[in-house]
Amino acid sequence: MNPNKHFYRIDDYSELSLYGKNKRSISLIVLEQDYNLHKELLEKIMGSVQLDMEEDLSLCVISDKNKRVQLKDHEILAKSKHLFLFGIESKTLSCQFEFHNYRPIITEEFIIHPLDLLQDLSSDINKKKILWSYLKKIFK
Repeated sequence: MNPNKHFYRIDDYSELSLYGKNKRSISLIVLEQDYNLHKELLEKIMGSVQLDMEEDLSLCVISDKNKRVQLKDHEILAKSKHLFLFGIESKTLSCQFEFHNYRPIITEEFIIHPLDLLQDLSSDINKKKILWSYLKKIFK
């Protein structure tokens, strides 16, 4: 092995499960364990802003938070204009910048909306209020 060469480990990609028709070009990205425990909460959140989980949105469930996801490799995600990330870290999406909850990030392809984990929202009324206020601004 040549000591002057540098090798970088590239993480495996996470398996994704995708659901929904995405008619409004909005994708929700959640971790599998968080989604499985709080599916009903997510449905209520989206219903509160008159979005139908099956028709209006796409739901992307990430099986392993320690692996990366390539958004453009998935047609339904690549067509989305808004990505709502429930507890997803920037490294999971291979982004070179940090996410800060409730501070949208505008890229050439998407508007990224970093949000709290569903678990945190389920147990913290103040975080629910912050989320509700944020969603009202977006879905006026």
